Amino acid sequence: MNTTGVDHDLRRVPREWLDALELTAGSAEPVATYAPVLALTITREAEGSRQVLACVRSPQENRTHPGVLSSPTVRVRGIDDLSGLPTGRVSEGVPAWLGAHVDQLLGGKLAAASDLTAGLAPDIVQVWQAHSVIGIASGRPVTEALTMINAHIAVPAGVEVFPRTTASYSWIGFVDEERHAQAVQRRDADVLGVSFGAETPLVYGLCTLSTAAMLEATAEALIS
Repeated sequence: MNTTGVDHDLRRVPREWLDALELTAGSAEPVATYAPVLALTITREAEGSRQVLACVRSPQENRTHPGVLSSPTVRVRGIDDLSGLPTGRVSEGVPAWLGAHVDQLLGGKLAAASDLTAGLAPDIVQVWQAHSVIGIASGRPVTEALTMINAHIAVPAGVEVFPRTTASYSWIGFVDEERHAQAVQRRDADVLGVSFGAETPLVYGLCTLSTAAMLEATAEALIS
């Protein structure tokens, strides 16, 4: 995609463009044109409630969506067919390529020690597709067609698995899942009730929307 001349600061984009983002369940459109991305919904139990990991994308390392609240994400490379990807509750493991991308996220962009993430694997997988606004050029929205693979991973309570910052993320932390749902719905990071140590991030993106959907699905799974 040629993005020469595109302003990727989404704060300059009209709010209604961002609010128009809608998810379509599944992967009916070919991944050759709807580029696949993996997002992780990482949860833990804390003081009788559940928390979800949130990140703020470092402007230095993220060409699109800089300074935006995000779930951990990584581009999926070398895969042109998702027909063999199990969705819903995973009972027999995930394809090797998905496991490799999960490890790339955990040990790479999230910089977690391997001894803390050994044995962690997705238990629920969902797939969504959408056109996401990535900037503005000549007064018009610039969009990207994406296939978002969202995988849920539960980490142990009482263990600090992830650092506070990495090269990819200027802020990493666990937040209350109900506050996360409200922040995504309202597009307002102040709802999270945490200090980001800098400018409050914008709440927008297919990853956070798909994580909100994943949290609903996993909450239902916990009840049933």
